Amino acid sequence: MQSYSPNQRVSIDLNADLVDWVDELIGDADSGSDTDLLQLEQQRIQAIEEAIQLWCQQKSKHRLQNRADQHRQRHDNDETGWLV
Repeated sequence: MQSYSPNQRVSIDLNADLVDWVDELIGDADSGSDTDLLQLEQQRIQAIEEAIQLWCQQKSKHRLQNRADQHRQRHDNDETGWLV
């Protein structure tokens, strides 16, 4: 798996429906103070980062499983293409 520097930045665009859904998951702060809004923004970022990391891990695991399955299938076939 490829590793990235913690200093790298990636920008993504999120639609309002997704942000609303994330707010529901983390418990939207309704008081509206600047401190609460900053805290909510940080919680949003953390939730989205964790979700992306989980998605990447699952994709990587799925890719590795597919490669292992393909390798196993090649070993199950002899040079004529028939299953051994």
